[in-house]
Amino acid sequence: MNERPLIVAAALLLWGWQSGHIYVALPLAVVFEARPFVHRRLELREADFQRIADVTSVLFLALVFIGFSDDTVGGIYRILEWMPAVLAPLLIGQRYSVDGGIPLSALFASLRRTGGTVLEHVARAADLTRPYVIVCLIAASAGAKTGDLFLPAAFALLVAMLVPPRWSRRSILPWALCVLAALGAGLATRSALYQLQEGVEVWVMRWMQDSFVASVSPNQAFTAIGMLGRLKFSDRVRLRIKTDAALSGPLLLRESTYEEFRHGTWRNTDSTMSAIDPYGDGHRWRLADAPAHALRAVVTAPVKNDPEVIPVPQGASGLASREILGLQRHYGSALLADARPGFVSYEVEFGRELRGEPDPRPGDLTVPEAYRPALSRVSAELGALPADDDGRLKAIEAYFQRNYSYSLVQRGRGPWTQPLNEFLLHRRSGHCEYFATATALLLRQLGIPARYAVGYSVSEYSPLEGSYVARQRDAHAWVVAHVDGAWRVVDTTPATWRAEEDAASSPLLPLTDLRAWLGYRWSAVRASGASLRPALPWMLPLLLALLLWRLRRTRRAGAHRPVSRPASIPMRGADSEFFALVDRLSRRHAPPRDGETLRAWLRRLPSADRTEITRLAALLDLHNRHRFDPRGLSPSERARLRLAASLAPG
Repeated sequence: MNERPLIVAAALLLWGWQSGHIYVALPLAVVFEARPFVHRRLELREADFQRIADVTSVLFLALVFIGFSDDTVGGIYRILEWMPAVLAPLLIGQRYSVDGGIPLSALFASLRRTGGTVLEHVARAADLTRPYVIVCLIAASAGAKTGDLFLPAAFALLVAMLVPPRWSRRSILPWALCVLAALGAGLATRSALYQLQEGVEVWVMRWMQDSFVASVSPNQAFTAIGMLGRLKFSDRVRLRIKTDAALSGPLLLRESTYEEFRHGTWRNTDSTMSAIDPYGDGHRWRLADAPAHALRAVVTAPVKNDPEVIPVPQGASGLASREILGLQRHYGSALLADARPGFVSYEVEFGRELRGEPDPRPGDLTVPEAYRPALSRVSAELGALPADDDGRLKAIEAYFQRNYSYSLVQRGRGPWTQPLNEFLLHRRSGHCEYFATATALLLRQLGIPARYAVGYSVSEYSPLEGSYVARQRDAHAWVVAHVDGAWRVVDTTPATWRAEEDAASSPLLPLTDLRAWLGYRWSAVRASGASLRPALPWMLPLLLALLLWRLRRTRRAGAHRPVSRPASIPMRGADSEFFALVDRLSRRHAPPRDGETLRAWLRRLPSADRTEITRLAALLDLHNRHRFDPRGLSPSERARLRLAASLAPG
């Protein structure tokens, strides 16, 4: 049996260093390497080795049960991490036995039933030294501290184990070249596999977003906490929002809130839903008491299922839509609408403050035991906090802004046992799900009820669609905390997150936006009941005939006579006083650009008075109705257009 001194000890110490179990690895290394200094050997029979193997099997099964019970799928890493300790009794028996090997019947239960017929043709003693070293390397790779030094250390260990017992002048150079080639191939393979992992994660994430994101579950929300590589979210437009006035800051559209966090997933322990009765014409729903100064927005969202969660602005107090047949409220504050699949539009009335929220529940103060030590260290870094809850919230927001950064790239070689603890104590960089989860648990540890909220943060205006849009990469997570008798939004994600998301967008974004808008308009046509399918067989030949006729007519007209200009046709609504107002504003400021709509031009005027811009936009609506609406304006509306246009500053 060829043994390399200190090979097993080196493998065990590497495992203990990478996994954090050095207190187990060091005694085992001493026991294994003390064999040359211990002269007494154990006379272990074949039956004794079989008993040792049976005990090892029981330990392995117990490890499997505990690993999967505590960490579900992630338990495979816990199992691999402890394999050197579980298999240690077998190797100790081998090293201190008289024979110095392990009978194969101890490793394979099938050989125990064959008697001596098979064992007569197979070596009775097997050496587990090298397989055990390989097990240590695999266990070390599943540890929490694998970094740039792991691969060189593991490679050096393998090279030392494979060094030939004798050298010759002709054999050393080819052997050394092969070793270097293997090292280069290993480094290249590791880099390629790491990039492949990132690519697969990105593809799977985007596929899941594009396929399932519309079906938000009010019962649970999966997060990307613990996922490695660069998170790349889709640029697809998910929501379209029209508001009465320009937004002064990001508008949060909430889908649901959650109370229990476990293994990277937020859940609601109660799935109770209650119907909200409509009032008036049967297409209006009261969600909470109306605020003193109500704001309004019209949201257009895709619907795949019935019912489906619809996003609404924070503090929504009322909702109206003729496309929604029924409305239900979930235990987690989510609104589920009964509507036909497609796009659904609804008008929402909302205020600055959260209204209609349920009272705090015991689950809003629950902190999993695994995160309490890390949260206690963060609390110690916060220092003395103000006595009032409002002051505590401001101190926590300032702490995260000062000590943490936003990043779509998750560095490291995980998976970590508790990735949220890594974020809190070591990496201090992550995406919004890290910040929202950490903030919710930290507030709970400080005695403040808090819930995890998901939805969209809206701030991008699309001139193409004439409305604000929310892309899939605008999906956001934040916290709602109960302070001073009311719920309040707490968002600790650094404000730079939006710039990072925008920087990762595709250079073909204008083309994809145009395709999405055309698809949306086509869906609206289909929803109206119109269909062009019966006319398609006739349209193509008619269009070709028309094209040929126009080309032939153009040639004849150019060869025989000049083209005469058709008589001018009076333009409907040419008497609108808004044209004179446009002329005055054009002389004072820059005129509209080629192809620019008047509404877009009004928003571009260099005026600090947004109220005046809003009045001009309302005046433009009267002007457009006077020009294009077959019903025209009523006498009072016509007089209002005439008077407002003449009095508007220009």
